[in-house]
Amino acid sequence: MTVGDVYLGQSLPVSLGGRYKLQELIGRGGSAAVYRAVDDVLGRFVAVKVFRPDVSDEGELRRQEAEVQLLSTFNHPGLVAVYDAGREDSSSDGTRSFVVMELAQGKDLRNRLRLGRLEARDVARIGHQLAAALHYVHVRGVIHRDLKPANIMLAFDEDTGEARAKLMDFGIARVMEGTRLTATGQTVGTATYLSPEQAQGGALGTSSDIYSLGLVLLECLTGHVEFPGSPVESAVARLQRGPVIPAETGPGWVRILSKMTAMDPAARPDAAEVAAALTDLDNTAGEPEPALEMPESSTAAMPVSLGARPLRSRTTRKFAAWTIAAVLVLAGIAVLVPSLASSPQEAHTSVPTPSPALTGELEEHMRNLERNLVP
Repeated sequence: MTVGDVYLGQSLPVSLGGRYKLQELIGRGGSAAVYRAVDDVLGRFVAVKVFRPDVSDEGELRRQEAEVQLLSTFNHPGLVAVYDAGREDSSSDGTRSFVVMELAQGKDLRNRLRLGRLEARDVARIGHQLAAALHYVHVRGVIHRDLKPANIMLAFDEDTGEARAKLMDFGIARVMEGTRLTATGQTVGTATYLSPEQAQGGALGTSSDIYSLGLVLLECLTGHVEFPGSPVESAVARLQRGPVIPAETGPGWVRILSKMTAMDPAARPDAAEVAAALTDLDNTAGEPEPALEMPESSTAAMPVSLGARPLRSRTTRKFAAWTIAAVLVLAGIAVLVPSLASSPQEAHTSVPTPSPALTGELEEHMRNLERNLVP
């Protein structure tokens, strides 16, 4: 008997809520497990997400149920539909909450990315679908707050081969201009895809989801995570720099991803603007784009400015390179001579000035990130 064959110490199938018969485990996370199930009342397959019995506060359970009830009113092709919610009591394991959802076909984007990056046209198409879904929930006052590849279901149409994406798992969503239904009082989410304001524990708006979607689309195009590392390492990197967007993705992608991942939330486009921009990218896919000329050898990050640059001849570039090298050599000599002339007591290896340590509220916030966030 495997873990997937057991629920609360019982062999599957097990019936929840008097109608949902669990059949097999199809996914497991830090706070819940998802089972394939049959709805005996309607005779259809569903996905049932069962939460761990960690929440004992009655008020928190009511908030969870209120959030699920709100999400169950959503109806959009880019969202995994929520059908029902309830609780299951066990004398040995306490009370567990569960959510009944649409059983979406395909695999999550995280598993797909393990096979490598996606084609730019597919990225534009699924990005448009996700942005449209975000626009739908944003105008209804909900922020997702945990947009990441594992929360995106991806499938390909058997007839057309076109990619279809659905946004799922609103388990830590926040209702704007009202009660925070999750009521944690802490930063929640997945460290790798947090917006800078999430990393700082600041106030959140819909632009936070836009930033996270920008990182997801960038990963789809490049095949690698932009801010890896531990939760604190990833969060601190987010505050120090913007993501590097390779020029070879094309000017259109550089432009929209730069806007989506702007450090200032107010500078980011809204979900409707992102959806429109990605539709344009999808429609122009395959057409040649003017290339951005890059230096022959460079380790510099992609500049944010996307304005046209005058092209220079190879001779001009070589002359400029020799000029810069000469200036650097002369500058080095100017610094070195006074050092050699100094007394032996002064001639010692310099020690780099350390970066300032985190203190106060920011230090405490980063400690909370380390404890609470998913890597």
